[in-house]
Amino acid sequence: MENYLNREFGMLCKQVKSTAGFMLEPLHVQKGTIARIGQLSEKLNKPIPKESKAAIDFFKRMYKEQKTIRRRPRAIRRLK
Repeated sequence: MENYLNREFGMLCKQVKSTAGFMLEPLHVQKGTIARIGQLSEKLNKPIPKESKAAIDFFKRMYKEQKTIRRRPRAIRRLK
């Protein structure tokens, strides 16, 4: 079981790192991935790799910016 979790952890870290450059996935998909990486790093007692950590911080910054967009009225959002 731990072998499987190690493999999943590695794949998710790689996925977050690669999608941060291109923003291929919508943010709500990334949110689940980031949560899963956090769970696995705690369960396996492994630190998150440096590049993946930077990508996660980038996505968290994007979430904050997106929240400011959500607060605007719908009509203003449509004009953009």
